[in-house]
Amino acid sequence: MLGALKSKLLSLLNSGHERSVRAKKNILAALFFKGGNILIGFVIVPITLHYLDKVQYGIWLTVTSILMYFQFFDIGLGNGMRNKFAQSKAKGEHELVKTYVSTTYASMGIIMSVVAVIFLLVHSFIPWDKVFNAPASLAAELSKVTLAVILLFFLRFFLQLLGKILMADQRPAFNNVFKFLGNALALAGIFTLTRTTDGSLFLVSLVFSLSPIVVLSVASLYFFNKDYKAYRPSISHVNMKYFPDLIGLGSRFFIIQMAAIVLFATDSMIIAQFFGPEEVTPYNIAHKYFNMIPILFGMVVTPLWSAITEAYTKGEFDWIKRTINKSIKLWLVLVGVVAFMLLISDWFYGVWLRTDEVKVPFLLSSVMAVYVLMFSFNSIFVMFINGTGKLKLQIYTAIFSIVANIPLSYLFGVKMGLGLTGVIMATSVSIIVSLILRPIQYYKVINGKATGIWNE
Repeated sequence: MLGALKSKLLSLLNSGHERSVRAKKNILAALFFKGGNILIGFVIVPITLHYLDKVQYGIWLTVTSILMYFQFFDIGLGNGMRNKFAQSKAKGEHELVKTYVSTTYASMGIIMSVVAVIFLLVHSFIPWDKVFNAPASLAAELSKVTLAVILLFFLRFFLQLLGKILMADQRPAFNNVFKFLGNALALAGIFTLTRTTDGSLFLVSLVFSLSPIVVLSVASLYFFNKDYKAYRPSISHVNMKYFPDLIGLGSRFFIIQMAAIVLFATDSMIIAQFFGPEEVTPYNIAHKYFNMIPILFGMVVTPLWSAITEAYTKGEFDWIKRTINKSIKLWLVLVGVVAFMLLISDWFYGVWLRTDEVKVPFLLSSVMAVYVLMFSFNSIFVMFINGTGKLKLQIYTAIFSIVANIPLSYLFGVKMGLGLTGVIMATSVSIIVSLILRPIQYYKVINGKATGIWNE
């Protein structure tokens, strides 16, 4: 019986278009490692929460959200390379692929170095305790934490370019492997801290910052000496005349990334400033719990970006339509899953956190549940639009989101007295326009009816 089941599963896995087979294998691998990441993430939260006090933990969550701000410093180079890599490889232009990779790494190295120097020059003049609305007694430690975390993040950002190559080559599961190994290393480090030291925000920041760098460094050495030896970055292949190709497409991704930063990373900052750093904790708890849905759904839609780039380049539109329709059906299943998660949320928080100090209101969980469903549905069409490079409309909706989110957070959260719930409501309202326009753009593009801004 087991043999027959195994045979049936293998047959299902290997059936269909070659591109679909690659996607299914990546999804299966991602399911295993993403599941491991989720499990480790849930284990790390109570360990870290008990190691640090409530204020320190809230500050740490806010620090990690600030790192999101620095993700736009590549001005979209990574995603620009991702699309150019997929397009050139699909056409068999392997020398051009290596040129794009080498030019991206060189450009990223220059950008990160310049930004790091600027940060070093201004760091000591920033009142970090006021930035995080933290007690003045933590000012010195916060200065050390931000210096170490942000500089290490720049290095990590450079190393993460390998992930863009793997996604462009339709092998995104490896990114889940890297994250799993980094999280496992961080878990071991945090567990060691709890047995050997008292609560130290600085040591926690070092453990979380260094763990992914170690993994990505080893992975880069391996892949550029094995699978991607032909594309290994080299000075001789750096050609800045291709920089406009990368930055032209990448600058559009840059604006979209900035919108994502304002929407998601600033929520923690808004909460810390309006309601105090300790209130970041219940927000983060609810977000981490329900964010399992976008994470798991992302395993399905993330491989679609580069697969759609390849299919669109080759004119295989029927494959794209089938794939998008399957993704929508899967999203409908998620609606029931999220409803069940909401029903058991209070019970789950108690079992998970093992403390009465952190309370997550049911209304907060309800609004977060709606938000993750909106975000997941939106991501289906984001992958299509990103894969085809028709980003102009997405840029305009992104700018709308940037402009709307912070004032709406103040209106709902402070003026209307909705607190943390109001902050999440503001984020949800900010993406409604995107939620309406992106499916329309998909329909127009895939059916050859897109003109003007819909096709740019």
